Amino acid sequence: MVDMQKAIIAFSNICLGDTLEKMAIELAKHNGGRPGAWLDAIEKAAIDNARHSHSEGLTVEEEHKVLDGAIKMLQFNFHNIREELNKKPD
Repeated sequence: MVDMQKAIIAFSNICLGDTLEKMAIELAKHNGGRPGAWLDAIEKAAIDNARHSHSEGLTVEEEHKVLDGAIKMLQFNFHNIREELNKKPD
């Protein structure tokens, strides 16, 4: 993968992660303002979607590395969401 492609993917990931966090904060307003089963369900669905995605042109080893990275990034985003929600006043 060329450097420009890597840069595009990295930038997209940052933007999408930030958007995911902002959307979850807004959804929290309709779910008691705190993380809970609703957020757990969204995280599980996001990780399941990543696990069930398919890529073309990658070796099995490359695909496993990409999948692992994608799941770790999702977990990082949801960790940030939980931290943000837990520090908000009631």
